[in-house]
Amino acid sequence: MFPRNSSVLDDRAKVILDRQADILQGYPGLAFTIWGHVDHEEAKQPDGKALGFRRANAVRDYLVGRGIDPARITTDSRSDRAMIVKDRTEKALAVMRIVTTETEDNPRPSK
Repeated sequence: MFPRNSSVLDDRAKVILDRQADILQGYPGLAFTIWGHVDHEEAKQPDGKALGFRRANAVRDYLVGRGIDPARITTDSRSDRAMIVKDRTEKALAVMRIVTTETEDNPRPSK
């Protein structure tokens, strides 16, 4: 999760991405898309879509720094699909400020 209007990865995110990089190393043929999400308040802002891209690109850059081939990675923004929640507390909005990864194929791990 990201702070509001930010694409900075915190230490908790880096721990998760370290594990993801370790898993991805075992699937060198796996292509995937990283989707940057925004909360519905951020989505209303003029740069909402760009913020989603910045979040996705921050994750991509981190994974590339961990040895993942950038040719395997596509990034996109899901700012137009921001979830709308009734609970508008910061905790509820923070749950929407995430990045998700979607694989493009299903290869077997390398041996």
